[in-house]
Amino acid sequence: MTLQFQAHFNGAVLMENTRVEAVMPQPGRGVTIETSQGVYHARKVIIAADAWTNKLPITVMQEQVTYFKPSREHEAQQFANDKFPVRIWGGEKWFYGFSLYGEPALKAGQDAGRNDMDPKERDELRAVTCQYTITPDRQFIISELEKHKGLILALGNAHAFKFAPAIGRLTAELPLDGETTDDISKFGFPNTTPSKL
Repeated sequence: MTLQFQAHFNGAVLMENTRVEAVMPQPGRGVTIETSQGVYHARKVIIAADAWTNKLPITVMQEQVTYFKPSREHEAQQFANDKFPVRIWGGEKWFYGFSLYGEPALKAGQDAGRNDMDPKERDELRAVTCQYTITPDRQFIISELEKHKGLILALGNAHAFKFAPAIGRLTAELPLDGETTDDISKFGFPNTTPSKL
């Protein structure tokens, strides 16, 4: 919510609960976006749809997350943001967790538990699950489409939340400046991406 507030404060128009029906590049004339709320036109468009992105070699998994409440109320402060960092444990399987933020519980989950799902099953998700996307090389995709200049794709590879400020800066620099201040050469499309993009 903080990032949304900052975006709104700086002039962004947030259109929640608005279905994007089509994104159509208009060669030499920008991009037309058809939505459930109307038709819009822009010089450039950033698509950050993650699990709802089609025609890319991403695997969508259904992951479970568990929240643990500290057993004693006075112990909760030991797990506050300034005392308890985000942690990732790697081995044969990877696990991660966050400190207390926004609710009195610690978040813990398995990274890429590989409970692959069919996109048609998405409507059945409950609040205790999340959709987790993985690209073949486990890298972000932050790149302009070669055949459709003006369309920039930003996929977080299941880690976007942790890197949202950096991804936001990069995806703002690309359409505004045509380049970024950081090397994003590893964040292109995986080799298995269909050439029609």
